[in-house]
Amino acid sequence: MKRVIAIVSRGKQRLSSALKPLKRLTQTELIAVGLKEREAEHNGEIQYRRRLKYGSRIGNAVFFRKGLVQKAVIGTVRTKEGQIVPGGSVHIITALGNEIASASFHERTFEGQKAILFSDLATNLWFRREGLSRQLVAETVAAAKRMAKRDGVKFLYTYTDKSNKGAIRLYKDMGFKKFTPKYAEDGKLYMLLKY
Repeated sequence: MKRVIAIVSRGKQRLSSALKPLKRLTQTELIAVGLKEREAEHNGEIQYRRRLKYGSRIGNAVFFRKGLVQKAVIGTVRTKEGQIVPGGSVHIITALGNEIASASFHERTFEGQKAILFSDLATNLWFRREGLSRQLVAETVAAAKRMAKRDGVKFLYTYTDKSNKGAIRLYKDMGFKKFTPKYAEDGKLYMLLKY
């Protein structure tokens, strides 16, 4: 059950983080770009994807790529006014009906203290290197800080594969420190942010 909490659109709302409206596309432009994307996906045209990523000679697709996230819908699952709720929540960024980035977080008791597990951070292949993961982590950290004051949550923790250098760097940049819990899974690196 997805509930939209903010629709990012030009001049209608103050935007959080790096989301700022660029150019509004006409329906014709959106359809044209959508068809090109679908065609590229079905044909496996890696070259098209590369050109789209770096923005060379795509015309409307460049605007689409640059402007898509800025006109996205930020939604949540099982949240209340952007707060983390017992049982778990998911922050999702969608654009034109497609999920492009998501992250989940759950209230837990961890090693005897109240904590939040942050997990399942994922970004669609076509939308990587746009700062979406960083934004989702930042939003989760902010929500966890509110909970720390309100509900006595002591820390936020997450885990990733030891080989996932990008995720490890992101978490370190956001203030997380490495730690080893009592019951650690093999091949996983655990990261902790205390309040």
